[in-house]
Amino acid sequence: MTAAIAAATLLVSSLLLLFGELPYGAVEGGFFPARVGEAVIEGHVFALPWIVTPLTATLVHGGVAHLVLNLVILVFCGRQVERAIGGAGMLVLYVAGVGADDV
Repeated sequence: MTAAIAAATLLVSSLLLLFGELPYGAVEGGFFPARVGEAVIEGHVFALPWIVTPLTATLVHGGVAHLVLNLVILVFCGRQVERAIGGAGMLVLYVAGVGADDV
């Protein structure tokens, strides 16, 4: 599960970096409490509803260094945690952490 989370993160952030859409991706995919209740931000690339942004915020990074450091820590710590609680437990913990991060 850790490898799948890391791969999804790497894929999304790499595509945003590759196509020069990181600023829009960070705004549209990031979680901003001020957006709660809005349907979408008009005129933006992805037009994601705010309800999915706590999860998408984990996939968007501020640059290469931010992405690499987060992936190193995710893989290093995630493998240990996954070994202890299993893949399903890791996914539950990751999703719970997504919500806790945005509080």
